[in-house]
Amino acid sequence: MNRNDPSQPVQAWPKGFKMLAGNPNGKTPNGIFTYYCHRKPDLTDELSADNFNFDDPCIGGLKFDLTFPSCWDGINLYKSDGSHMTYPTHGLRDGACPASHPIRLPSILLEYTYHPESFPAITQGQNLNGHLAWANGDTTGYGLHGDFIMGWDRDILTKALNDPGCVNLGYSITIQTCPTLAPYFNIDAGKNCKPARGQLTEPYAQGDGNIVPKLPGCNLLWGASGSKPTCNPPVAGLDVSAFKTTAGPDILPDSERYNATLPSAPGWNSIGCYNGALTGGISYTDNSMTPERCQDSCKRNGYSYAGLSIVGSFTCTCTNTFDNTAGIQLSGCDTACPSGNKTCGGQYRQDVYYQAPQYVTPDTSIYDLGCYKLPYDWASDNLVKSATYSFTSTGMTRDVCSQACIEKSAAYSAVRDTSCYCGPSLVTGPGFYVPGDMCTRKCGGNSTEICGDYYMLSVGNLANYQGKIVNNSPSNIGYRGCYQEGNGKLALQGYSFTSGSMTVPLCKSYCNQLGYSMAGLRNGNQCYCDSTFNGGSLLPDSQCSTPCAGNSTQFCGNAYTLSLYNSNATTYGAAEATAAHNTGWQGCYASTLVQTKQAYADYQYSSNDLTIDFCKSTCAYFGYSYSAVWAGYSCNCGNVLIQTNRLPDANCNTACRGNSSMLCGGPNSLDVYQADKSYTPDTTALVAKGWLGCYGNPQTGTPLSEYSYTDSKMTPQLCQTACKQVANYKYSALSGITCTCGNTNAGVLISPLVCKNTCAGDNTQTCGGSYAASVYNTTAGIGSSDTSKPAGWTGCYKEGSGYRALSSYTFSSNSMTSALCRKACAIRGYAIAANETCGAGSILDVYNTSGIVTAPDAKTGALGCFSDFSSLSGYRYTSSLMSGALCAQTCKGKGFALSATTAGNTCLCGDAASKTQVTLNPDSACSTACAGTTTGEKCGSGNQANLYDTAIAAANAASPSFSGQPGYMGCYNEGSARTLASYTYNSNTLTNKECITSCGNLGFKYAGTEYSIQCFCSNTIDTSSGGGILQADSDCSMKCSGNSTEMCGNSGRLSIYDTSKSGLVAAAPAIDGFVGCYAQGGVANAGNYLFQLSTMTAQLCRLACTYKGFSNAALAGNMCYCATGINQVGALQALALCSTPCAGNSTENCGNSQNSAVGFYNTAGATPAQANKPVGYLGCFNDNIGSRQLPGYTYTNTNMTNLNCAVTCAGKGFSLSGTQNGNACFCGSTLPYTLLQENYCASTCNGVSGEICGSANTLSVYNATVLAATAPKASNPTSAVTSANTASRSVSGSSTVSASSTVGSSTVPASSTVGSTSILASSSSAGASSSGVSASVTRTSASATATSSAADPFATYVYKGCIADGSTRVMNNTWTYSAQMTVEQCAKIGKAAGRKLFGMQNGGACFISDTLVTNTSATGCDQACLGDASGLTKCGGAWRLSLYEFIPLSQLPATTSSAPTSTQATSTSSSTVALSTSAAGSGTCAAVTVTQTASATVTVTVTGSASTSTGKVVKRRRRPAGESHQKYQFRKHTS
Repeated sequence: MNRNDPSQPVQAWPKGFKMLAGNPNGKTPNGIFTYYCHRKPDLTDELSADNFNFDDPCIGGLKFDLTFPSCWDGINLYKSDGSHMTYPTHGLRDGACPASHPIRLPSILLEYTYHPESFPAITQGQNLNGHLAWANGDTTGYGLHGDFIMGWDRDILTKALNDPGCVNLGYSITIQTCPTLAPYFNIDAGKNCKPARGQLTEPYAQGDGNIVPKLPGCNLLWGASGSKPTCNPPVAGLDVSAFKTTAGPDILPDSERYNATLPSAPGWNSIGCYNGALTGGISYTDNSMTPERCQDSCKRNGYSYAGLSIVGSFTCTCTNTFDNTAGIQLSGCDTACPSGNKTCGGQYRQDVYYQAPQYVTPDTSIYDLGCYKLPYDWASDNLVKSATYSFTSTGMTRDVCSQACIEKSAAYSAVRDTSCYCGPSLVTGPGFYVPGDMCTRKCGGNSTEICGDYYMLSVGNLANYQGKIVNNSPSNIGYRGCYQEGNGKLALQGYSFTSGSMTVPLCKSYCNQLGYSMAGLRNGNQCYCDSTFNGGSLLPDSQCSTPCAGNSTQFCGNAYTLSLYNSNATTYGAAEATAAHNTGWQGCYASTLVQTKQAYADYQYSSNDLTIDFCKSTCAYFGYSYSAVWAGYSCNCGNVLIQTNRLPDANCNTACRGNSSMLCGGPNSLDVYQADKSYTPDTTALVAKGWLGCYGNPQTGTPLSEYSYTDSKMTPQLCQTACKQVANYKYSALSGITCTCGNTNAGVLISPLVCKNTCAGDNTQTCGGSYAASVYNTTAGIGSSDTSKPAGWTGCYKEGSGYRALSSYTFSSNSMTSALCRKACAIRGYAIAANETCGAGSILDVYNTSGIVTAPDAKTGALGCFSDFSSLSGYRYTSSLMSGALCAQTCKGKGFALSATTAGNTCLCGDAASKTQVTLNPDSACSTACAGTTTGEKCGSGNQANLYDTAIAAANAASPSFSGQPGYMGCYNEGSARTLASYTYNSNTLTNKECITSCGNLGFKYAGTEYSIQCFCSNTIDTSSGGGILQADSDCSMKCSGNSTEMCGNSGRLSIYDTSKSGLVAAAPAIDGFVGCYAQGGVANAGNYLFQLSTMTAQLCRLACTYKGFSNAALAGNMCYCATGINQVGALQALALCSTPCAGNSTENCGNSQNSAVGFYNTAGATPAQANKPVGYLGCFNDNIGSRQLPGYTYTNTNMTNLNCAVTCAGKGFSLSGTQNGNACFCGSTLPYTLLQENYCASTCNGVSGEICGSANTLSVYNATVLAATAPKASNPTSAVTSANTASRSVSGSSTVSASSTVGSSTVPASSTVGSTSILASSSSAGASSSGVSASVTRTSASATATSSAADPFATYVYKGCIADGSTRVMNNTWTYSAQMTVEQCAKIGKAAGRKLFGMQNGGACFISDTLVTNTSATGCDQACLGDASGLTKCGGAWRLSLYEFIPLSQLPATTSSAPTSTQATSTSSSTVALSTSAAGSGTCAAVTVTQTASATVTVTVTGSASTSTGKVVKRRRRPAGESHQKYQFRKHTS
């Protein structure tokens, strides 16, 4: 009962209704059916396709689904082409029915399953592909079809379709579940129903499952191509005449048909809600949408259909085409319009209205046709493209546009903002009319009017225009029209100007003068000229309506429009302008020609006497063709006439300063003339007298400025003579009564007309002019130079009137000499020195300072004797030892470049700039002897100072000799703050060498001893508080507390040394783990482990801290403190403060016994003494009788050994064992608190000589697990030899195996190592005998494969990688250390303890555990195992563990991690242990003979007279009464 929505009615099929789904002749997929191949009988696996040719046997059956159409046209009961029915718009069963088939009928899905697999004899398990055909011969499956003939009781079906218990339930139900249909559901009746006319009899048996020899009738097999084949001869069909009847018409009566006729009356009619029924035409969005607005737009554009919907926004669609395939929507068109109270469709749902075409034609009787929306493609046909005339105007109105269009005989006008379009016909094209209020742009010329919008036009039908026509055409001569400016450029680009007096004649005159044919006026005051028009379109004259600024009766364009004229329509043009000027006039031009040096820039001269003739003559005098006058006083010359930048002659309106009746250009313009030399004077006679010309001032500098003077009788010859005499100058120049001399820069050669002033001494000659000089050479001069003056003399000069000739620096001296003056000036950087006293009053002897030596003396650094030394204010002090060198050293130490001594005992310091601020005096002025010398050295005087360069004076100063130690700098005083303030310490054994070494060790440059016992260090000598001043060596007279032959300063006095020059290299003590000397800091109070021992050693403290898990150890005398890092101690100290040797080893540093400093060590690599100790030895520890340190278990034995004790403790589950007093054993799992020196454990073990077993109150402590692993495990039920892989034994007789073994022919202790494998034997206290026993043991490396060990969890081990360790151990069960540690030895320890994991660290430490506290991968496992002489295998590193894991052989991976080695080579060793027995003696064991073999097989064989069945275990020998230890047991192992 699928429908578009719950409100859509589903009608029952009408009587006589028939339909066909599918096409029996189809050869392609049609999408209305699907085949399914059930690949399993339970239907859990299926394939689907559009045909039945599956590449599968489909043993669960072949099913098809066929869907019938459910949308009816409401008219036809049957059509042979099936067009009376169609499917919904969205798929076979979903979506709305289209408008062409508006009636929804029930949907039918036909489903049927065939079972070809039921006929295995035929199918033979083959795939269906190529083995199926429909009854009509179709082998593709595409011919699947179904027929439906209405046979329901229509009234009952109609009732069921409206029964809420049958439809709209949201789930499927069976027919009998429907309350309406249930009473009519009768299976039996259906089965028993017989056709009224009987049943057609076919040639073959009827029903499913019957096999036919061929398809009945003429139905040959038919493939995917071609027409259906025919039969030859033809095959007769079945006789169906008895079953035929007369059917009714295949169309409904007129009264029952669905009415789809559109209304024909005027007005808009709603025809329903559809999905996409209206397409094409036009479409627009409207935020004020109503049905009426949309209908009006459609009517204006001539469309019969109007559709309202929401597609993002409210949308109106107009068209003349209705899509009959669009789905009918009975709901969804219910969205309220944004305006009014009606609905405007819905989201993608159209409310569709219709009006007959004859009623939707536009109204042609009105002027305002409305708001026209331009198409997106403006290039298409539309009102803009079809326009024959257009223009823009910021003052646009509807009237302006319409009147312009009427002038162009247009049929319509269209306005868009500032643009007007005119055209002959209303070609709308893709554009269309929208509601009028969508045009919102106010007209620029009338804000009460609307002029379209950005993409919309306000359109007018000019046939109905009622406005008044206005004529704006001007009457001026030469008028060409009103034109628009160019698009982004000026229409006339040749010349332009702006004037507040603009008129049409003025503009035409200017343009004509400049040679342009067109003149354009704009905006009332602007004129443009050109001969080429680059503008836009011709505009209505109304657009050039701005009155001219100079004549309001004339029009001068508009803001962006030009009133265009021909320029020759003028009464004052180019010809009239030329006639109005002097002869040779070439025109008026912009002064930029000169300013940019394009023309007339070859020569320039300015004069207040300028006239046109003066300039023309001047340019001709210098050989130029053209002259240019401008600004009334400037003359320029050139050879090329440049006619660009020409201006109207009105711009050249400035009167000449030399003749106001003439015009000499303008402020920014040039009057250009041809040059004319008619007025140039003859200078031949002047040239003969040395005349070089008339010169004006140069552009830069002063002309001939080397020497000048004045004379009231000046003549050219007098000036020439003076210049020659003073300095043999080349040139002399006269200007009035002034003569100047020089060798360069005479000025700028100008016209001789300028030099017109008569000379004061000879009125027949000229001496320059206004700002001009007559220049001569000095060939005619008679002057000579005075050679009697001292070196550097340049001449005798007269002072100026009221000012100094040389005013930069002046000083006076009663001992003045020219040399003193020159050097004083040179020191201050001046090039000229003048001595007035040496000349005369107001007369100067002038000298140069070149060659004067101002550098300091290369040896002493002396610069001379100076007064006015207040600028040396950087530092000042007095000393009875004062000398130039002492003062220089002090000032240099403070970073000053200059030093000065004065008053015999005072030192002054200053920077380099001070040199130019002091006043030089004769050396004799500094007459006071230095207080600290007897050599006659002078240290200034009361007002004088000897000045030095500190770098030279200090460097060449003699080194102090009071101390014999290299690097000695002298005796210095303390100030209010310490002179060396960075570090200090006191020592009662202080020497200068010790202090120097300590400070140098700490990285300081300076070391100082003071008051016999104090050492100070720093990198700077602090003089800021009055200290740091060199004193007499005798002031440092206190003997050093550590060496009475040396002086270590005094009270308030420091003996200071430069550590870098002392030659003392501090050597750190060569003590294992020693880091340095540090302040105690907080290590004593950190809560870490600590202990005190009167015989303390550094290595003992390190080992104790290692055992406690600390990375560092600190010693202060007999105190040992453990630390987690350097942050727990204080600052680095002088090594001398750590002066206490360790009481237990005087070669080691135990810090300071007074706790003022500690010797700081790291603990890495700390190990107990291994000499003559069994493996697993941890050290000698203090015990407490009242509170035992190993309290777990204890016993005594007269034959006590450390091995016995370890075996006992390990057997009881303790990880530590300790022997005491030679015969006592203690067990525990926590190390005793206090580690002691080895000599505290001095008791020999009762059970073995040469081995120590503690003392009365001390313990020799061992890792019980490690040490016990070296003993034979008599109690181990698995094997007496842990590395055995295969064992076969027979036992007879009896023998006793001794607790010794033989290697070759040598006897070795009970725990010995062969290769890297320990061979262990137990000791026995009671005699027992066995005879005829021998054993052979061959072993491989721990990773070798053994069949019998497949399930043994410790059969082999694999390398797991390198992991990080820390103070919280990651493997925390137990650990031991051995100087002979190997991977195999650690593996034995782990295996003996039954721990799954083992790891090596630092080359010799072995850790075992079942779990890891943390597991962090790391690098750094690169330390060679201490017991591997080859160095190939690696045993971890500092705080790094090489981790291994035991695994059974069955779990051995195909590829395992390689254990860390240097070469990654594999080394496998094997050994054979032969146990032979003898019958001699009771209670003794046979010797153990050990030999090396190359066998790779592990075999243990025991032979004797007693027999043992193969595969059975030999029973354990019962232990005789009183026997304290079990000897051996043997177990039979099968391969």
